Amino acid sequence: MPPEFFLDRNLGRRVAEDLRMRGWIVHRIGDVFPTDAQDIPDEQWIAHGLDRAWVPLSKDGRIKTALFSYSYGQVACSPA
Repeated sequence: MPPEFFLDRNLGRRVAEDLRMRGWIVHRIGDVFPTDAQDIPDEQWIAHGLDRAWVPLSKDGRIKTALFSYSYGQVACSPA
């Protein structure tokens, strides 16, 4: 089963459309949360996607460098 991706709003619609054209399953944050998830903490939308086995994608440097963990099978994100 191919991975499904969960795109942060900062990647824009074009990235989602391009990935879909290549056959990938893509969920945009704005399709899942109201107001484009402006008031949703990063940990919450990421956890929402991980609960569904969606791979979160973002170009937000704060997410890439933040250290946090989510207890879904001990999934963790840490600085590279």
